[in-house]
Amino acid sequence: MSAAVLANRLAHVASRSTLRLTHYGRRSGKPYEVTIWFLVEDDTVYLVTANRQRQWPRNVAARPAAHLRIGGEPFAGQVEEITNPATIEHVKATYVRETAETLACRLARHRTEVQAWFTRSC
Repeated sequence: MSAAVLANRLAHVASRSTLRLTHYGRRSGKPYEVTIWFLVEDDTVYLVTANRQRQWPRNVAARPAAHLRIGGEPFAGQVEEITNPATIEHVKATYVRETAETLACRLARHRTEVQAWFTRSC
């Protein structure tokens, strides 16, 4: 699949915040599924975790073949660890910005409910 076709497919699902990752056990090879956060940039999907000691990052480091399902759309590929410090900082900044925007939109949509909850909680 060309990069342009992949980027077009990813653009249709990029507004979602989570995907289903099928990864394979580093010892057993057994498939496992997990729901994780992600970012899309052009024809690249960045898989995001706050805990690199979870099983899925350890598994994809050993067995990089992975399958993704984003909003019903299947994707397959190889996972690569990001090691370039500039790219790591770029992904972190993008993730923080997009997460903040998503939370702000959700809060705005449910403002009355959030205010009622906040009032009860204080």
